[in-house]
Amino acid sequence: MGHDPLDLLNSRAIFVWGRNPLVTSLHLVPILKEARRRGATLVLVDPVRCESAAFCDVHVQPKVASDAHLAMAMAKVILEEDLWDRAFVAAHTHGFAEYLAFLDRYSLDELCRTSDLPERQVREVARLYARARPAAILFGWGLNKYRHSAEMFRFIDALAGLCGHIGVPGGGATHGYNTQRHFDKAVEAPERAGRQRSIPEPVLGRGMMEAADPPVRMMWVNAGNPVNQSPNSNLVVRAMSALDFVVVVDTFLTDTSDYADIFLPSTTFLEEEDVLVSWGHNIIGGVNRVIEPVGQARSDLWIFQRLAERLGFGEDMAGTSRQWLKRILAPLEARMVTVEQVLSAPVRCPVAPMVPFADKVFPSRSGKFEFITAMDYEERALPGFPLTLVTAFSKKWLISQILEKDHPRVASVRVGDETAEQCGVKHGQAAVITSPVGRLQVEVVVDKAVRRGMVVMPVGTWVKRGGGANVLTEDIMSNFGQMAAFGEARVRLEPLAALQTA
Repeated sequence: MGHDPLDLLNSRAIFVWGRNPLVTSLHLVPILKEARRRGATLVLVDPVRCESAAFCDVHVQPKVASDAHLAMAMAKVILEEDLWDRAFVAAHTHGFAEYLAFLDRYSLDELCRTSDLPERQVREVARLYARARPAAILFGWGLNKYRHSAEMFRFIDALAGLCGHIGVPGGGATHGYNTQRHFDKAVEAPERAGRQRSIPEPVLGRGMMEAADPPVRMMWVNAGNPVNQSPNSNLVVRAMSALDFVVVVDTFLTDTSDYADIFLPSTTFLEEEDVLVSWGHNIIGGVNRVIEPVGQARSDLWIFQRLAERLGFGEDMAGTSRQWLKRILAPLEARMVTVEQVLSAPVRCPVAPMVPFADKVFPSRSGKFEFITAMDYEERALPGFPLTLVTAFSKKWLISQILEKDHPRVASVRVGDETAEQCGVKHGQAAVITSPVGRLQVEVVVDKAVRRGMVVMPVGTWVKRGGGANVLTEDIMSNFGQMAAFGEARVRLEPLAALQTA
């Protein structure tokens, strides 16, 4: 659970960790600036000096994917200098001795070298975090992209537990929000499916090609763009091309729709009635129809209802959009917040706490905050592919939702001065970026904001227009859950001219 964004006004220090609010969380920016005006110190932790550095007081620029090691280094400083909250640890945590034993396996110097940061800076930010009463951590999606992402989050969480910044106003380590509590999940009726099989999205292409007994022969894509957004785009294309029948339901002709046998145009938010929640705050908002559906566009509900009629269970899917919203949002209405209220004005979730865990009761086996005591991590190294590819959201478009007229003329990548010199590329030069699974021709942007050893490419540009960062990513899953480990992609960057003359 996350602290309400407005609770940041109670913070004395805010660590924006792997997040770029100016691009991905604009609603946070005024709150962060107001917190700073009230005296809070803003610390950006990001391998790239992103746009949000402009309003932060401190920028820590660790090696990409070394966040767990930075957190461990900070913890060692906090413990060494006796800045930790002994009372909180004693009363409300579990596994502290094992956590200490794991930290003892690493020296501070070793951890600083792994994160590629000077010890002086690590000590400064560790003291700042521990001494601020209270301090908050805001996670971003930048940390979700690695095989050991879960460990990174938990080692950073451990800082909050170590310093007692949990369950207090202005504290916490916030990533997302429990939006599912608004919905009655029973309407999904999984028991109605006589046969079920799932393929994790990160290995979609490989999973479809390897599926047997029976093989996958048909695909229905609804409000998704897997050719563009799933890892290893070329493999997804191969898998889709081998199918007998593909249906795509979307508002635009995407990279995925190019492989559809039937394309069903769906309505936009301007043409339908709906309710939206967000992973970035606790506000529930209404979507009200402004115009009638244009042309042949129909709502997803209408499409599924017509399909249900032909399959013989039309009565089960019958109902207006308002009736379905009332079914789905029954838990919300039980809290005396009606769908009509939400459609007339935004409403804060009635069960969302401003400060999670204020009662110091945690959803763990022990009922306490549990320290992490192990990590399965080995930095990925591929001969011939020395650079880490980092895919980032663009401030000019949302994921892959780009109007054709707004699409970049050519795909581009950003690298730092040192990396550009090592690769023999210059600013504005055409180059080829290659991974074990794909290659793209790109224009190089040399940007001193990007640290060495990495290449930054915006996610969402279209494969059919020469872009598509996921042409380069491999279908690798994280070691926790079914998240795509996009950040495990390794690439090389070479001047196009050199390759043409070779």
